[in-house]
Amino acid sequence: MNKHAHPDFDRPQRSRLLPRAGCLAGAAAAVLLLGTSALVAPQSAAAWTGEASTAVQLAYDPMVQRIQRGLNRLGYDAGPTDGLMGSMTRSAIRDYQRDNDLLVTGQASTSLAEHIRTNVREERAERRSETQAEASGEAEVERRTVLELQSSLRRLGYDIPVVTGRLDDTTQQAIRAYQRDNNLLVDGRASPELIAHVQGKTSAGMIVEDRETIRSVQEALNERGYDAGPEDGIMGSSTRDAIRTFQSDAGLPLSGSITQETLAQLGLAAGAAAGTATGSDDSDEQDSAGDSAQSGPVTVVSDSFSDGNYTRSPRWEVVAGSWSVTDGGALASDMPIQRDQNGQNVKPQELIKGILGNALGVQSQQQQSLAAIHTRADLDNDFRLTTRLSAAGNGAVFNIGPYQGTNVGHGYRLELRTADAQPLHLLAITQRGATVIGSSEVDVRFDDGAKHTIDWRRDPNGLQTIELDGEVVLQVLDRTFQDDFDGVSLINAGGSWSVDDIEAQSLGE
Repeated sequence: MNKHAHPDFDRPQRSRLLPRAGCLAGAAAAVLLLGTSALVAPQSAAAWTGEASTAVQLAYDPMVQRIQRGLNRLGYDAGPTDGLMGSMTRSAIRDYQRDNDLLVTGQASTSLAEHIRTNVREERAERRSETQAEASGEAEVERRTVLELQSSLRRLGYDIPVVTGRLDDTTQQAIRAYQRDNNLLVDGRASPELIAHVQGKTSAGMIVEDRETIRSVQEALNERGYDAGPEDGIMGSSTRDAIRTFQSDAGLPLSGSITQETLAQLGLAAGAAAGTATGSDDSDEQDSAGDSAQSGPVTVVSDSFSDGNYTRSPRWEVVAGSWSVTDGGALASDMPIQRDQNGQNVKPQELIKGILGNALGVQSQQQQSLAAIHTRADLDNDFRLTTRLSAAGNGAVFNIGPYQGTNVGHGYRLELRTADAQPLHLLAITQRGATVIGSSEVDVRFDDGAKHTIDWRRDPNGLQTIELDGEVVLQVLDRTFQDDFDGVSLINAGGSWSVDDIEAQSLGE
């Protein structure tokens, strides 16, 4: 028997209780990155294994790779997730089939892959429920206290569609927003210290930030040249940034909230600006809340970097290059812009071709021109990814997206470029290569000095919709990745990029 045929032969036999697969081990992960893609070196075509005296050539199979990844997540040691059917993978399949009362064949099949995928999702759902239950238990806040907290946050203009007395995801997001706005520890917990802080705000002459009041303030700020965003009566990050900037110029306390003094400086009377939302607005908000509860989205990544670093809540890990958090609370990276021998900006297609043409991977000098960072998260394949970012430098290249496995470039990647006006490119990158699956029909710019918002959704059928600053710019149907994702990564292949905030949700549709 040729024991060098496959990594399965060099590993100890199956251990039923394994840590979760997908752990990135720093430099040992050998992540290969370039421009819009990041590829692991393919397995040699000369990999062989044999039973008795018979030799069988191993061939990469994406379905086998999905089965390996799922088995490892469920605690069955299927060996490396390389898509090659070896003895460890067959043994793990047999054990799984035996434990689940399936026909024990040791063979990979579509029905087996779907069975494993269902079990992985159920295991993730149970873990999320346990995590949420633990968080609720730690808070130890009585329903009446939560009701009062929700009421106060709603009065201050935070997104609490319905006062329920439950410390749900929406309330925790509102708490985090309040904590960020007031330079508090951002943990989403309804602690006694937070409740006292909120009560202090509401008793200190704060204006009720209903939609009509917010809309009036947005209009007044925009008229004075402060970019408060659309005049929609919603207290978003652009509006709060504009309020703080105005308060700074007017010599007022930087609360980021609408105060009596702020209204007076804007020439708005408190009685005229303040009011209550109409009954139709409340009804719409309640309907929206009901839809959200029914669809069941779960936020798995949420970071505005307002705590001054990227190492906690959530933890981001640097794979390559240099990253930092600016004083203004943004994740930033600055890398040299890649150009060809004639001094021209390298085109996306050439970057991809350079990777695919090198069967052994990326040369070290190419890796040094990239910066990559990621955070681990259990993200379903029906997801929503939103971010706000800006760029500088003609020819800058950046991509963002969910990844699978231990290579933070394998998955869906949305490519952004600043060489004049460029279309957005959506790629699917697997072990076998990179494919452009869609491009926007309109050209966009990211080096105009403005902060741009990207809203990216993928439904259970594979339909992906990408909005840029509120307008749909790309729609494409693709089912390359059927399994869930292991995290979100950012890759800077040139230029200065700044990410103000990022959020990823499993939609659970």
